[in-house]
Amino acid sequence: MQQTINDLTAELDREDGTEESRRAAVERLAALGDEAVPALVAAADRARPWAPQEISAALLRIGPAAFDAVVAQQAAEQAERRRPVFPGLLRSFDERCVDRYVTALGHESLHIRLEALRGLAGLGAAAAPATPVLLSLLDSPDLDTRTEAEQILGTLGPAAVPALRAIRREGATRRLRRQSLSALVMTGGHEGPEPRDRAALERLVRMRLADERPDWMPAHWWLAVPGDTYERAFEVLGLHDRIPATQEMGRSSQEADSKVVQGPDGESTYVCRVFITPEYDGWRLIYANSLLGDISWQPYHTAELLSSACGRAQVFYEDGCAGARIWAHAEDGLVERGYWSHEDPEWTGEPLPWERVVTVDDYDGDQEAFEDDYPDPNTSEETDPGAAAAALSIHPGAISSAATRGHGWIALTVPGAGHGGFPGMMRI
Repeated sequence: MQQTINDLTAELDREDGTEESRRAAVERLAALGDEAVPALVAAADRARPWAPQEISAALLRIGPAAFDAVVAQQAAEQAERRRPVFPGLLRSFDERCVDRYVTALGHESLHIRLEALRGLAGLGAAAAPATPVLLSLLDSPDLDTRTEAEQILGTLGPAAVPALRAIRREGATRRLRRQSLSALVMTGGHEGPEPRDRAALERLVRMRLADERPDWMPAHWWLAVPGDTYERAFEVLGLHDRIPATQEMGRSSQEADSKVVQGPDGESTYVCRVFITPEYDGWRLIYANSLLGDISWQPYHTAELLSSACGRAQVFYEDGCAGARIWAHAEDGLVERGYWSHEDPEWTGEPLPWERVVTVDDYDGDQEAFEDDYPDPNTSEETDPGAAAAALSIHPGAISSAATRGHGWIALTVPGAGHGGFPGMMRI
């Protein structure tokens, strides 16, 4: 066989060879399998600066032995600071190489480790055997490594659940077992046949809330409803399948808060997840950027619906890039006061006691100048949603000093859609 390999390799190196003859030689080498790998790699190395596409395809067909050769080739190139022969090839092998990918995650080269992660990402559910190693990489000092590992765990979904449950039972360290619980939440595995996982989540949420007081602002939208009536908001907003949540879970859930699921009939369904905070100074905040973005043309209506059920409700929105601002306060089904920077008129209702109303006196009695700048009646200076939130309920960035009660919830806009499948890793 070695003579055959030598003859085919010589065909690849012939200066007068044709594209067709080289392609045929590659095909025959690929058919020989593992033993032809060194010859294929060497032939590509001689064909710098880029390996012929046919050789890369042949190596992918051969699989595991070719994977090992490509890892060795890339490690040598890095050591010698040479231009890569096979850029991007390492991330392209199929599920036959899952164990190789897992081994490569421990390689001394960061480049090879990241390529292995990207290769696993392309395998979908077939990457599930890598789950324990992926969990351990969540503590990596390298940001890219942590991010890639989070994204893969986020897309594995139910395929990762058996491995995660095994780690929950037998994990070597408490930290690893706790990380597996977080991943189970992300995949929906905590809702499976082992109720102790859900109980563990509830215990952990209560423990974390004891000293968790992060102050952070939502991306654009948030709502506020009274803490004693907030339960009614689940029905108004069409929320289902709630799970207990810390602030950190809620924050990370909103970094990627939507997904698309395929139903049994093949139709796609858009799913959003919503975070309802613990109660702060008598108020629950609702973070639902994608959900509220979908109904951005009727924020006042949303506030009115919520206030009909909860007694009072507020909606807030800010987009600094677009210069858009909205805030509204509704009671018993009616917006009593609101500001909408892109509406005409911008102001709704009578000024509230805490607002500073702009009058003609601020213009030294110049009525014309006053009306040019403030054509709407009942204009005030309180256009900032954050300042309005501080006056009406509570500012999201000021909860560290607030009295806290209860824990938060994460809920879905579609029943049965599962908490798994959202991009990224939900952090407890």
